[in-house]
Amino acid sequence: RDFLRLQLANKERSEALRRQQLEQQQNEEHKRQLLAERQKRIEEQKEQRRRLEE
Repeated sequence: RDFLRLQLANKERSEALRRQQLEQQQNEEHKRQLLAERQKRIEEQKEQRRRLEE
């Protein structure tokens, strides 16, 4: 009985851990996308400025 309860607690803990890791990964991915978009906008602005100066 105790063994089963321990196993269950263990399972729940590892599930929670996996969920946390997944959330963290998604957050990282989101941050990367935001950075990439900002970078792209900056590049496009530079390009526009360059074209205006010609």
